[in-house]
Amino acid sequence: MITQLPAHEDVKPGLKALSEHGFHLVSLTNSSTAGVAAQFNYAGLTNLFVKRFSVEDVEAFKPHPKPYLMVLKELDIQPQEALMVAAHAWDLAGAKAVGLQTAFIRRPGTTLYPNATKPDYIVNHLHELVDQLTSK
Repeated sequence: MITQLPAHEDVKPGLKALSEHGFHLVSLTNSSTAGVAAQFNYAGLTNLFVKRFSVEDVEAFKPHPKPYLMVLKELDIQPQEALMVAAHAWDLAGAKAVGLQTAFIRRPGTTLYPNATKPDYIVNHLHELVDQLTSK
């Protein structure tokens, strides 16, 4: 059951480190609002995000532009001020198409789309991304 999956080992400490470095963390999911709330609660991630967004609010699944544009509007930020971090190619393809920065976390069984724009960051785990973002 998707609402009872544990987070990858690097997720909690990686998200905490990003938050401690001043990054404001939000989530955007193709899952329902109730589903992501249950999943985050089960995995102990709820308090690590300032806000959760669901595609339910715009009735369009990622990689359609609507979900990404909704988040940008809600947060009152420009696309280049946001970074989409994901292990799924469709998340990154949609984010890149509306001008967001992107980071691909290599997870077992995941791959990038060969014809899509390369992500700004490609890392093996969140700690590596934190290091790259905070060393600038």
